[in-house]
Amino acid sequence: KAQILLGRGEGDQAVEALKYAYSLNEEYHQSACHLGKTLLYTKQEEEAFTYIDRCIDLNGASLLAPAGQVKSFIGHYVEQGDTERVTKLYEALVRMEPNNTNNMIELAKLYASQGLTEKAISMAMKISEKDPTVTQYVSDFIEELQ
Repeated sequence: KAQILLGRGEGDQAVEALKYAYSLNEEYHQSACHLGKTLLYTKQEEEAFTYIDRCIDLNGASLLAPAGQVKSFIGHYVEQGDTERVTKLYEALVRMEPNNTNNMIELAKLYASQGLTEKAISMAMKISEKDPTVTQYVSDFIEELQ
């Protein structure tokens, strides 16, 4: 229903429909994700991030696609100093762009900075598999962690 309303230029009604859907089950990540994205679309940024926060917290970050939008959310949460949400967004981004080793490098560094050594090493190994030219960098990174 909300998509139809947006298509007809009835953004406020779309938001209301999505708020109603969200109120039915606030633990359902899809409602929070779609509501947050719709609020952003209708230029209600401050309120939107309340729902984007909830979406990410409920492990719905992959619904925040496309990748370009996820990257803009990463920028927002980096400015906020919210490492936990940045990490969840990078995890989603790595799934969206599985061949982008730059995203994988950032995620490995995030894991390392949070003391998640095994996850950092695992991600570093995946980077090396994707791009053999960085094998020395990966080896040095892993050595620093151990």
